[in-house]
Amino acid sequence: MDSTKQPARSLSGAAYMSDKDLIFVYGGIGSAGYDDSLREAYTFDGKQWNSIATNLIGTRDHHQIVYDEGNQAIIVYGGQNAKREFDIQTWIFKNNVWEALNIAGPGPRAHHAMAYDVERKRAVLYGGGRDDSATDTWEFDGGHWTRIVASINPGARAHHSMVYDPLRKKVLLYGGEVGMVAKGDVWEWDGKAWELLSNNGPARILPAAAFNVGDNKLYVFGGNGGNQGTLIYSDLWTWDGKKWTQVEKGKIYEWNMQKDTFVNTQQ
Repeated sequence: MDSTKQPARSLSGAAYMSDKDLIFVYGGIGSAGYDDSLREAYTFDGKQWNSIATNLIGTRDHHQIVYDEGNQAIIVYGGQNAKREFDIQTWIFKNNVWEALNIAGPGPRAHHAMAYDVERKRAVLYGGGRDDSATDTWEFDGGHWTRIVASINPGARAHHSMVYDPLRKKVLLYGGEVGMVAKGDVWEWDGKAWELLSNNGPARILPAAAFNVGDNKLYVFGGNGGNQGTLIYSDLWTWDGKKWTQVEKGKIYEWNMQKDTFVNTQQ
């Protein structure tokens, strides 16, 4: 499938299938907003998009996806369908087949984040919830969800990012928001406890984050910030475990009430 035919979307879920060198994308909403809730799934090989049948799983947005390389399985949890109903099923996509696991889990949830811990073979989920007030940590071992109670945690958090650091073999949580106040902290999860590593990063809501083993750095791109998240950033930052460095400044867009759109503040 030509990459130009892959519909533009937001609030979708994506994961990198490391052993196949593919990006897997599912769901989201199209240009018409919530009236345009999407059910399609695609893989991208760096050159073209290929569609995947998703008749069973249906429409979805605000969900999270991780990839279990050992089992060659995509794991999907949470989000809402076109009717704004929460889905509490755990979905697995393996061997080109979708399967719903009828198991107890974290419950109705959106605005959460997930990462896959390769060393411990667990999907880790934190935060979100019906009203973005969840402070719980969950792990999925491929068959069951377990809630892990930690004495210290990142607190109520929504629209944050989580990635796996394969060098230190820990899960990192970055940014997000509490009551539309953007956060710029980094937390580490080792399977038993959360630890605050940094609290002076760029404060961002809905940032994109990835860990680069080539230079042992956390990369963060874009996101919302400013007063009540009214700014959209297109800058790139790295964190080496000690300090933050802005790699590219990018443009900043601000919500304009009169024009009902975001405008470039640097024009």
